[in-house]
Amino acid sequence: MCIRDSFFACVRKDLDERAPRVMAVIDPLPVTLVNLDSSFEERIEAFKFPKYPERGKEVYKLRNKIYIDRSDYRPEADSTFHRLTKTQRAILKSAGWLKLTKEIRSYEGRLQAIEAEFHKLTKSKKVKGVIQWVAERDALDAEVRLYDKLFTCEDPKALGDQWKTALNRNSVQVVQNAKVWNNFVNPKPLDSFQFERMGYFTLDRDSDLLNKRYIFNRTVTLADFKKKPDTYPK
Repeated sequence: MCIRDSFFACVRKDLDERAPRVMAVIDPLPVTLVNLDSSFEERIEAFKFPKYPERGKEVYKLRNKIYIDRSDYRPEADSTFHRLTKTQRAILKSAGWLKLTKEIRSYEGRLQAIEAEFHKLTKSKKVKGVIQWVAERDALDAEVRLYDKLFTCEDPKALGDQWKTALNRNSVQVVQNAKVWNNFVNPKPLDSFQFERMGYFTLDRDSDLLNKRYIFNRTVTLADFKKKPDTYPK
């Protein structure tokens, strides 16, 4: 393992112990659960620290309109993709499973939303892929800054005067319309969270806490997503 990867591993180990798990959606795709009434509401609980149940649970509310991440749906996919497709079901984390019923597209063909059936999990129904979600009614818009490695190689100094050629042009991506839950309790700048399946994020000092206008900076991914084709960049 190189020095850079060793450093990232140490950061993950530290944050794993102190960053509570929350669900967030970075590239939101609206989903209507067609077999649930508009007044439907179900309390969903999930551990903040799965290794330490005594640290408490996060409470979510399942409703008939939710967001999932756009990367978690493909009309068709190969055997390495285990999330939602036209013919493949996926699990809403801590809630149940989805079965696609309809795509909604623009005149240009862009996917705008989907409709799906929701069902509770049973022992007889085996579903592989698990995806995070945010209820539309309980969602807040957030700015998310996806930081990645500054250089594309381990030792840019070795390139001499050509070190600039190793700069990673995608070292930061700013997403303006991410969705987070509105149940953050008195968050403070520099508080860290694990966005499930997405990575570790820290609340930026520029956030407007009074009006719940949050800015989150990605500290580190959960893993090297280039080695895992079935995962969103974590």
